[in-house]
Amino acid sequence: TKVDQGGSVECRNTAVFGFRCVLFARASILEAWTRAKGEVTPEQWLWAQLHPFLLVRGRDIFNDLALALYQGCGELPPTLPPSYVSHYVCIDEAQQLLSTLPTTFQSTVRSSARSLLSPVLQAVDLSTSKRAILAGTSFSMLGAIKTTESQVAAGMGIVLLFSDTPALDP
Repeated sequence: TKVDQGGSVECRNTAVFGFRCVLFARASILEAWTRAKGEVTPEQWLWAQLHPFLLVRGRDIFNDLALALYQGCGELPPTLPPSYVSHYVCIDEAQQLLSTLPTTFQSTVRSSARSLLSPVLQAVDLSTSKRAILAGTSFSMLGAIKTTESQVAAGMGIVLLFSDTPALDP
């Protein structure tokens, strides 16, 4: 659909809800795993998120649950489960969110267009203890500073990590 100069509120709300489904899926899986196992170390949690097909053979349970929530859930609870709400939300390759759909999402405070990073930060703000680590490569991450200084990000504990080191070729 065509989006006007200021972006679309409907697109923004859909993106916020979608990313909240991603956060809730991860929180729910961590909570269930912790209940079943007793304790999940940070290393185990990172491994599970990096290699979900190994956690449950042949399935990406994070994606499956997020999609099920998105398709079948009208509303989500206001915040993530208490055991997860204090975690940092780490977003790697955050510079990609700056160039993805750059004028699709309306600002929360004025009629101006924002990139996908803005509704992602709004979802973090609505669902967690408002702490995020944005990591990325190259000076394009400097563009994230403008977004993190916006109204949505005001008051969030955002850490920006970026490097000008080029990515390694496989």
